[in-house]
Amino acid sequence: MRPRRAARAVVLASLSVALTAWEVAGQERSTTGAGRATVVAVGAGPVNDNGLGPMLTSRATRYLTRPDRTLSLAAEVWGSWFTPKTLALGAPRGNSLSVRQDAWQVGSQLSGILNLLPNAAVQPYVVAGPVLRFDRGNSAVTEQLAAAAPSTQRFVSSAVSLDASFGAGARIRLGDRHLVLDARVHAGAAIHFPITVGLTF
Repeated sequence: MRPRRAARAVVLASLSVALTAWEVAGQERSTTGAGRATVVAVGAGPVNDNGLGPMLTSRATRYLTRPDRTLSLAAEVWGSWFTPKTLALGAPRGNSLSVRQDAWQVGSQLSGILNLLPNAAVQPYVVAGPVLRFDRGNSAVTEQLAAAAPSTQRFVSSAVSLDASFGAGARIRLGDRHLVLDARVHAGAAIHFPITVGLTF
């Protein structure tokens, strides 16, 4: 599959999941009187890849079932940007070589959420599920020869993958809303560890 078609497929799949989740969750809320079922979160986290900088991320979660159940189901869409990082590599005879890299991801996830204390003011939970994601990486390799102007080559890579995500968090009641603290592990070529803070709507 070509990168552009792959990216389009992921975006369309993510939108489809999100719209379906919104409709289903809205119908359930109207018939059961469930609480606020949408979470919007932002955060950051480290990456286990020395060639990438820290990650900034945002995520929207829509519960498909009531969020106050012991076991809930949610659809999520998210995006992450891995900030640029430059690595300097040694070269012989006074030459120098540097590599600058950054990357971003978009994806959708179907999550199972186990709420450990459904009716408490602080509700800890664990979460896991499959992730469909699109990755795009950018790199620039600059070579500086001793007696010549620097030359730069640029490279772009992209991929679509189906990976796993799991984590834990807590919903903290604030009036008629919840503050949501969440920590995840996203498996893949570069494992990353987003920590987010969100609010229910």
